[in-house]
Amino acid sequence: RNIRSHQDQCPYRVVMCMFHKYGCMEKGNLTAMDEHVKNSCTEHLMLLCSAMDYTQQRRLTETHITCPKKKFKCIINNFSHLAMRQVIDVNLDVSWKLKIWPNGEDKRHKGYVSVRLFSREASPTFRVEGPYTLRIVNHLDPTKSTVKMTEASSREWADSVRGWGFPAFARVDDVLNPEIGFVKDNKLVIEVEVLVQSVVEIVEYNEEE
Repeated sequence: RNIRSHQDQCPYRVVMCMFHKYGCMEKGNLTAMDEHVKNSCTEHLMLLCSAMDYTQQRRLTETHITCPKKKFKCIINNFSHLAMRQVIDVNLDVSWKLKIWPNGEDKRHKGYVSVRLFSREASPTFRVEGPYTLRIVNHLDPTKSTVKMTEASSREWADSVRGWGFPAFARVDDVLNPEIGFVKDNKLVIEVEVLVQSVVEIVEYNEEE
């Protein structure tokens, strides 16, 4: 018991710097640490500022992107006139973007409408996870709307370039045929539902040689 009490109070026991949780890796006995703290004010202040900036940025990001569920109704006016366009970009909000290729995103899918959903914040080091549903609304009979959704319980948007979606969402001829009911008053409506389940920030560490 006396040995344990001595170890807790011994001025020569080795301890980590009190700013360790902010990134300082110095360690030594209590006397050495007192000197270290006195002589490293600038370094410790920079560590604190960096930690505050990271926390603030993280909160802003989570405020923008993390939500129970989001629904969007995207109305594309004059769709028949846009059918010859290569791609249509629709900014849904600060976090999400929709891309529509009226005649296929590549040669293999020519003749189809391609639709993809993008996380505007996703990157190789920032991953968003959650299921989503895309729907081209049929105005004549909503039960005949073309619906595509993820089969898995979660989906990750790690690819900010290619996004996630369906290259053969619906045939162009069917979408443009007024008797089928996808276009009304030359308007195409695409509904989006997205559920963010988690936000994962990927941090890599490489030891310096």
